[in-house]
Amino acid sequence: MISTITLDTYKQKINSDDAFDLSDSFNGRVGDEQVPLVVQFKERGLAQQFQDGLVPFITGFVGSLDENGIVTAETGEAVSYVGSSDDIVGLGRVKMNLPGTMFPQEGYFYGFLGLQNADGKRVTTFSVWFHVYNGNPDMFVNKAPFRTELQKLLDEGEATIDQYKNQLNSQISTVTQSYTNIQATVLALTTQLDGLAQKIKDGNVVTNADLKTWSDQFNATVQGKLDGMTAEITNFATNSSDAYITNLKILLKTEWQESTTSGWYPQGFSVNKDKNELYLSTEITGGTETRIEIHDLKTGELKGMKSFVNEANSFSEGIPYFYNANGELCFIVSVVNDDGYAIFNYDTGKVGDNIPINGKFKWGVEGNNFVATEATPGKLAKYSVYAWDSIQAGKPLFEQDVYVEPMGNLNRKPQGITMSNGKVYLTMGAYGTKIALQAYDIDGKIVTKAEFSKSGLAEFINENYPNSITDTENYLLEAEGAYTLGHTLMLGVVANGKFYLMAAGRLDGTKIQTNIPQSNEKTDSQLLDDGQDILDLPSGQYEGSNFKNGPLAASDGSLLRVRVENNAAGRKVLTAVQSYSGNQWTKTVHTDGKDGSGDWLVTTGATFTNTTIPTENEAKADSLVYYVETRGYFAKHVELRINKLTNLSAGKYITVGRVPAEVAPMVPTTFVIPAYSALSSPSKYISLWVTAGGVIFAGTTTSTETTDQFSAAIDWIHW
Repeated sequence: MISTITLDTYKQKINSDDAFDLSDSFNGRVGDEQVPLVVQFKERGLAQQFQDGLVPFITGFVGSLDENGIVTAETGEAVSYVGSSDDIVGLGRVKMNLPGTMFPQEGYFYGFLGLQNADGKRVTTFSVWFHVYNGNPDMFVNKAPFRTELQKLLDEGEATIDQYKNQLNSQISTVTQSYTNIQATVLALTTQLDGLAQKIKDGNVVTNADLKTWSDQFNATVQGKLDGMTAEITNFATNSSDAYITNLKILLKTEWQESTTSGWYPQGFSVNKDKNELYLSTEITGGTETRIEIHDLKTGELKGMKSFVNEANSFSEGIPYFYNANGELCFIVSVVNDDGYAIFNYDTGKVGDNIPINGKFKWGVEGNNFVATEATPGKLAKYSVYAWDSIQAGKPLFEQDVYVEPMGNLNRKPQGITMSNGKVYLTMGAYGTKIALQAYDIDGKIVTKAEFSKSGLAEFINENYPNSITDTENYLLEAEGAYTLGHTLMLGVVANGKFYLMAAGRLDGTKIQTNIPQSNEKTDSQLLDDGQDILDLPSGQYEGSNFKNGPLAASDGSLLRVRVENNAAGRKVLTAVQSYSGNQWTKTVHTDGKDGSGDWLVTTGATFTNTTIPTENEAKADSLVYYVETRGYFAKHVELRINKLTNLSAGKYITVGRVPAEVAPMVPTTFVIPAYSALSSPSKYISLWVTAGGVIFAGTTTSTETTDQFSAAIDWIHW
């Protein structure tokens, strides 16, 4: 049975000549990397406080046991690991991610753990041992683990890449074989021409008809081979690849309605390849009305247009389309300046009500995955995944939130989002700036980022549409949406009043020059919107205010920096630091719920609470209050303040109030309080008891009158 590994630096006797056996809780294997080892360090039975900059370490030998049943330098290989302050979890615990060098060979580890600092301080534990198993991969075969739909899509994307590699190798073989065939054909024709020359020499002159036959045969053979190879390469080049993500190809240049007058501007797009149509959303300044324009995908000609009214500053920066059960064309659009989407039925011209989801304005589709986000310049906390068929039905089925790492130096305005080949792409670039791409994997890690050179993009446009941009450094450029066609990433680019539909990641595209992005962003923490549930955050570092279930009162909106760690024991450890004061709190949550350590524990500073106690049995008081000071892991200091307690009858023993048992004294506390007028009448006093259960009793003398007043402050420690 796995249990917590607890080691004491006082190395108490364990009634055995053997080292501590860790093999029930921890073992290693040759080839393992970054293996988490969680240990609780104690000092004389109390949790280690890690003062003086102490960090954990482990050292010993791995190999065979000698005649004494231990591993030494003669029978094993020396190994060691020294951690850092990042390994310290709290409550005396550390989590060391052991490198592969700790498991160099099969056998046993025999050594010890300890704590040390840069000043030479070093304390160690009793000796320990555990197994190191061999790394042979053929010991057993696991069944395939469960994988989410998003993971399956990523697997499919990786398999597709391998397929394309095989196709490319096949094409190379085809080209080689074709060249060989052409060589053979040329050689055969050369032989025939040699025969013709001999005929001429012999006086047997060939006719023009014979020459034309041989010429047509030659041309047809060569052209057929070339056409076949070109077709195969074209088919191979239809899907996006990160290796070619900055290779762009312009599929269409067009204008939107009233593009030459102020007011209307593109926001998002989608492509219907079956109908050969481009769908373009444009909005009036202020975002109070949205148009859906339908353009011919080859000519750009406007085929139709309908509009709907929406809430101010609501922008449809993604318009995935679908056909409903009646075969009517519908779009996902935005109608409010808040989270959610609506369905616009283009054929009927009607738009539905807002349907709440995580994310607004920006969404995209690949397969049955619908991704949405609420991204603002320099800030993207997460993207959310829903089932696409449930979105179409108006009943969103939430699948997961994927929290992403900080945007880093590519700090641009997000303008669209979509999923392509299992990765989530964010298109960025505000009006008049530059266009950039950033891709996230299934774990929210940034895997691709690129910012296109403004002049390089202008030169690319001019190559396809000469003289479209005269000043290649100073022109109006903006990213407008993103879309996935098949598995190909599509970009909407507006340049000098024209809309360009571009495909990214194309082998047959033009590689665009990119920049090294510059930004003043220095933080390694993800900035979150107000109101996030602190208990739902995955591993990472965050900053935010007004957290739900946080350590601060609901009225306290000060900034917190939060660190979340998932430890090997299946628990989530949260650490919160108040920016302006430096006060720190910690909390442990079980992964199967929001239990664990219960209240937040203060690790530095102190918290103070005061609570008014209602009087009982007709007793009265100007105030009856208890104060609690909590400081880190130490005991609670409690003070009971009584001000002008009165209306107590003579010769009685009654309950006048109560404090909670969790702050009550550990043993009954008694106190004698003279009446306010006791100097003239010393026989007037009360005996006050506070029990271990928290009940406050008052015993009066026979001389006590109901008008007498009693005041005092009583304190105790609750461990």
